[in-house]
Amino acid sequence: MDNELRSNTATMKKVILLFEGRTGSSLFGGLMNQHPNICFLGEELAGIKDQGWQAQQIWMDEYFDPDSGFKDVRRNKEKLKILGFKIKLRDIADPIRFREYILANDIQIIHMYRKNIVKQTLSSIRAMDLAKSHGVYNLDTSQADKIPEKYRIPLQYFNNILLWIIGCEWRLREFIASLDDSLNFRMSYEELISDIQGMASNVFRKLRLEPVEVIPEQIKITSDNMEDAIENYAEIKGFYSDSVLAGDFD
Repeated sequence: MDNELRSNTATMKKVILLFEGRTGSSLFGGLMNQHPNICFLGEELAGIKDQGWQAQQIWMDEYFDPDSGFKDVRRNKEKLKILGFKIKLRDIADPIRFREYILANDIQIIHMYRKNIVKQTLSSIRAMDLAKSHGVYNLDTSQADKIPEKYRIPLQYFNNILLWIIGCEWRLREFIASLDDSLNFRMSYEELISDIQGMASNVFRKLRLEPVEVIPEQIKITSDNMEDAIENYAEIKGFYSDSVLAGDFD
């Protein structure tokens, strides 16, 4: 993670996590909400995208205003110092006006990403299949029995999802680059899962909060060994053997 978060003791900090799917955002949000000084909501803006940018702006205005009467049990914590939520850029109705809103309201941005885009693709496919079978994209520690088993993934389908994710990630990174000082730090999925307590403590410190002990609420639905999840692993790996992505299969 890079760049210290700016300190502003006069007002409550406003934080938005920007990410693409299967980069650890649900795990991260669950960890943040375990701190007594943080309220971190999910992708509420995505649910009102079809209502247009104005509806999304009104939601943010009300959420970030401590006196607005916005109702959420997490937001109404005692001694609250940080209000945050997460959103995918593709779920913003007007990215240009969203950027203006971020800059005008001194919102601090966290960018989550995944270093291995092939594993991100596999996790996305399995999460979509999980949603079809069980109605959820993530599982908590009590739902290990719902983890999808190993199965065959059509090569063309895998490639289509991969290209879609690359496009989404490219647009997000281009947007992030336009934010100047509003981007406070980046954190990869790989960094987070390698040391959950350590990374959470680092984030709390960057937010000028005392670290607290956290307990992961999400479980992985895909093994780090992709061969354990894909029946036709050799076929898919072979297709990318001469590409820049070949190393992502190791």
